[in-house]
Amino acid sequence: MKVKRPRVKIKVMGAELTPHYRISVKVPVTIQENLKEISQTEIKHIVAAQVQKQIKRTFQKGLDLHTDVLNLSEKAYRFDRYHWTIQELNELTSDSIDSIKVKVTLVNTSAYK
Repeated sequence: MKVKRPRVKIKVMGAELTPHYRISVKVPVTIQENLKEISQTEIKHIVAAQVQKQIKRTFQKGLDLHTDVLNLSEKAYRFDRYHWTIQELNELTSDSIDSIKVKVTLVNTSAYK
């Protein structure tokens, strides 16, 4: 399986004192081999779960290091800079991400058995 150029969109939700984010990811996948004969829908679910897990783990490691690894606060600052202060933008917590939606599309299944 090969993932090619995932597209990420980050939406800033601004009803709270600190910004919250909704992340949506579109992941095009090419299946190179399917020796276990897993169905395409099951492959999509597996890949979506792995991508979501990796995003959460990366965000959590960034929180442990006190950094914005996913560069989330840049979106809030760029498009609505007067709604929050710099300190509020930099206060990321584990609840800062509202949701992560992953959409997997199978681009090429050339060697699909």
